[in-house]
Amino acid sequence: APVISVMDGVVSTIAYIRGHGNIIIIDHGDGFNTVYANIENIMVNENDYIQQDTIIGQVAKSNISDSYLLHFQIWKNEEKLNPETWLKK
Repeated sequence: APVISVMDGVVSTIAYIRGHGNIIIIDHGDGFNTVYANIENIMVNENDYIQQDTIIGQVAKSNISDSYLLHFQIWKNEEKLNPETWLKK
């Protein structure tokens, strides 16, 4: 499944973290960042400015099960926020 940015922003980090796979962090300004982990086929680069609804990659298969799993977080400065209010239904 495609992974889509929830807001406009700048891709600040693309990295691999053991246990989380490839991660993408997008800086949305005002202290807001979104974190997308367990991504494959990454379609953006660090420092790219992307629009809301941009496909940034695809969900990868989990390393602990046979299913596909996206790990998603939203941060305001150093505080984790409830992502449910940011997701489209």
